[in-house]
Amino acid sequence: MGSLAFSSLVGPLAVIPAMVFGVFIIKVSGLTHSSFSAEELKFTLMVSVIGLIYAYPLTMLIGMPLFILLRKFNKDNFITILFISQLPVLLMLAFTKGDYSSPIAISYFSACVSLSCYFLYRISEPLNARKESF
Repeated sequence: MGSLAFSSLVGPLAVIPAMVFGVFIIKVSGLTHSSFSAEELKFTLMVSVIGLIYAYPLTMLIGMPLFILLRKFNKDNFITILFISQLPVLLMLAFTKGDYSSPIAISYFSACVSLSCYFLYRISEPLNARKESF
């Protein structure tokens, strides 16, 4: 269980680089005409911190129990985790009329956080097994 706690605490931090990367891609692609300034980077980091306020409780209250359930049935793989992370977005799309920017952003961040938690768990799992063998 130690690796699950580690991945749940560190995984949601993926919001920060995902936000910076997303804004960088938008700027480079030419969707906006302004350059990437230091002020925009500060604003992006501030929004990322606000995203963490959502990411941590959702990871702890929804993500961890679902992962434990998937683990119990031996269905904890990359594709299943990615699919499960998109279910709330699909529910949100059912009630959204015409505005797809928020669900797309939530889908992106949900995938980033859930996959970072998954890969951190997979990486730290062998480390815990080695500690227990001594």
